[in-house]
Amino acid sequence: MSWFTKIAQESILSRREFEDMMARVYNINREYLVEEGIRTWQEWLEQNSPYNISLSLESDSHTYDRYLANLPEEIRAIDLINMYMKGELPEEPSRQYRFQNPIIEPTAIGESSLPWQSQSRKELNPEEAKQMFATATQRAKSSNREEVAEARKQLYLSFNTDKLLSEKLGIKQSELNKKIKSYSGLSVRSRQTEDRLNHDVPEEHQWVGISNSSFIGRQRVDPEELDQFVKSIEVTKEGERSYFGSNGAALRRYIANTFLSIDTRISYEDLSFKIGKFEKKTTNGNYNSQNNLITIADINPNTVAHEIGHYLDYKFARDFGFNSTPLSDTRSINTHNEALVKRVPQQQLQWAEKYYSFVQNLMGKSDISSEYTQSPSEVFARFIDFFTRWTDRTHNISQPWRNYRNDKFTEQDCNIFVKLLQEKSFLNAKYGVGEQL
Repeated sequence: MSWFTKIAQESILSRREFEDMMARVYNINREYLVEEGIRTWQEWLEQNSPYNISLSLESDSHTYDRYLANLPEEIRAIDLINMYMKGELPEEPSRQYRFQNPIIEPTAIGESSLPWQSQSRKELNPEEAKQMFATATQRAKSSNREEVAEARKQLYLSFNTDKLLSEKLGIKQSELNKKIKSYSGLSVRSRQTEDRLNHDVPEEHQWVGISNSSFIGRQRVDPEELDQFVKSIEVTKEGERSYFGSNGAALRRYIANTFLSIDTRISYEDLSFKIGKFEKKTTNGNYNSQNNLITIADINPNTVAHEIGHYLDYKFARDFGFNSTPLSDTRSINTHNEALVKRVPQQQLQWAEKYYSFVQNLMGKSDISSEYTQSPSEVFARFIDFFTRWTDRTHNISQPWRNYRNDKFTEQDCNIFVKLLQEKSFLNAKYGVGEQL
């Protein structure tokens, strides 16, 4: 066994990972390679020199971070190519993705300790909250059915925008959670899934995205009700007819459903929406990270969830003071960054590392047909679309018309993301977020 082979077997790169890397980088460069008559990555390997191919492998930042950054110093891309051609790469990677479940403790939540508690946002006072709750908990009869249904919807919306709701009602958080679940219409299996994911998680950090999705998916969400979640919603002249008509009702429900499916009372108070058309007709939605603006031109749940996924990815990075890149593509937010270690609690940085690893694992299951589809931020955005469909137990997430990319995300990925959300809720409450750190 050569010393190169011995080192390779101790590294994270295997034969299958090498082939995956080659397929990805081939697709990134496919346009000009096809012009040269090279139609597969195998042909590229056969017809080009290891040196030229290695330059392409090392020049793509995502490829380098994913496959090459952690190799032993003695090995470079050209060495991997030569070892692959000789059949010297190991069959299985020495390291595989494993998620470590977090330890989440009960957290005292003060009036202004959490970022989603906006003092300027209109919230119910205790008397209003108790009146709403009293109506919502009435037995629905023909004489009061509409009033009770409306109160229950308002209870759901308040549950996801007012962290102090249980305190205003004078009841335990666990009792409020039970009421929310009782109105959701969940199947026994769905309830068991949600209960399993919340096992040993304190009430204030539990996730009820399946309950939320089951309920809100059957409701009409009016413009003023959606307004309470976000900074602003601008409806252009081109978008007026659709937004204030039946299509708009569907769009508002898609937006609210995405917020409530993700749950853990994440704040969207800095997010704006613009409803209208793009100059480029093929563009259905877009997220602008500089002004936190999502523009929607397509009444489609895929578009809505995808763009909110981009927003979350950037939001998580901003929590650490990085304003120009998404967390999925920000490798420097970790426990080895000396500048961050001085001002950010280690547990927060460990969460960022877990998030980065989670997206890297998603990339191993994602569509690799182009450079665009391989981008970590795009992969995460598509996963958020998958996640919101997973929470909606009335639909089948494997429906071909809804899987608009060749991703192979799983239910286990959704379970892990719930755990990440629960842990972030706990860490934000304990240590603060953004400027509070």
